[in-house]
Amino acid sequence: MVTGKSIRDALLYYPEMAVTNSKGTSVNERVNKYVVMYNETPNALQLVRRREEREWREWVDSKLVVAVVPNMFRTLHQSLRCFDYTREVTTFNPLERLAVKYIGGVVMFCIGKYMKRKYQLSFDVRRDLYQCCHQWACAVASNGRFMGGENPCLADLDVYGVMRSLEGLDMFTDLMSSTQMGPWYLAMKELVQRQSGRLM
Repeated sequence: MVTGKSIRDALLYYPEMAVTNSKGTSVNERVNKYVVMYNETPNALQLVRRREEREWREWVDSKLVVAVVPNMFRTLHQSLRCFDYTREVTTFNPLERLAVKYIGGVVMFCIGKYMKRKYQLSFDVRRDLYQCCHQWACAVASNGRFMGGENPCLADLDVYGVMRSLEGLDMFTDLMSSTQMGPWYLAMKELVQRQSGRLM
C-alpha cells in the first residue's frame, strides 16, 4: 500500500470523474474506488488474486447490500425491530427513541420496497439473498477457508461487515441456518475478535 503520504496525496490516485448512471444522469464518482494501491509490482498470480478481490468487493455493494436491505425491512414489524437498538442509546431521551424507532422504521420499510422495485428483485426477496449467500459460500469453498485463501482478504472483510450488521436480527439466524455462510462467518468473527486482520 502507499505509505508515507497524507490522505490528501493518496486521494490523487482516486480522481473523481463524471460518469453517467443507469438513469442517464451525470454523477461524480471515483471509478477506481475498489483498487488498492501497492508499492510493489505484482506477479501474475497476485494480479489475478487482486482482480478477483476487487470484483468481489464490487459485488458486495452491487449485489449483497442490494439483497440485504429489502430483507431487513421486508415487513413493518421487521423494520421496527431493526431500530430496537435505540433503547440502548443513552443520549436519546424517551421521545427521541420513539421517534427514531417509528419514523425510522416506516421510512426504511418504504426504502426496502423501493429497492425491491428499483433492482427488480424477486417477489420473495429472501430467495435473492439466499442466492447471494450461496454464491459467496461456493466461491469461498473454491479458495479455501476464506476468499483470500487461508487468510481473509478485503472482500472477506467487506462481506463480514455486512453480515455482522445483521447479528441480532431474525434474518441473521435464518441465514446462518439456511445457507452455508455459518462456518465462514464464525471463522471471520473469531479472527476479527482476535484482531488478526491487522496482519493483512
